[in-house]
Amino acid sequence: MNIYKLLILIPAIGVPFAIGLFLYARFTTRNVADREQLTTDPLHGKLHALNPQLRIVDEFANVPLYWIKTPGTKDGILFPKSEAAGAKIRLTECDLSAIPPQLLYPRRNETACLEIDNDSHKLSAYFFRTRDGIKDVVAFFEAPLDPTRRFGASGSTVKERTEERRREDGSREFLFSYFLWQRYDLVAFVGYREQPKPKEEGQ
Repeated sequence: MNIYKLLILIPAIGVPFAIGLFLYARFTTRNVADREQLTTDPLHGKLHALNPQLRIVDEFANVPLYWIKTPGTKDGILFPKSEAAGAKIRLTECDLSAIPPQLLYPRRNETACLEIDNDSHKLSAYFFRTRDGIKDVVAFFEAPLDPTRRFGASGSTVKERTEERRREDGSREFLFSYFLWQRYDLVAFVGYREQPKPKEEGQ
């Protein structure tokens, strides 16, 4: 090809390419941001209305959780959808001494604390991230339980549980609740103290 023709073609090709690259970058960035808000879950809108100060994202349709996006966390704070009905969420400074030692997982990369007031109870909880596997985490929480209540992880990557026991008077005693999800690492939401609401208030 003639050198002069080549010099003419370079700008002609380069300008449309640059325009196309600019438009792609602009709209791709916008779509990534918008994708966080794309959800068919009606509960998400109600949760956002009750907690306008928080950025709550519904990212995974096949996993029943939300992310509370906060600085200093890798993906955000896991929040189970099972706790979302009527929930008002308050992020708090962590007082780890308030968490029973048998419920405070020792090998944590991130930790955050929450107070939840929803339709069924008031719950004190904490979030953590760890590189440990789900079997190790489940074994830790089951260790204080009676052997008949130790079920293991059963090979699942998602595990949700509320553990209670009956008192002699027939009332129930809350021991703990957790939601665990094993992805490239494990993230967990652990409830360690509950104040149940009267049935007429929780309905």
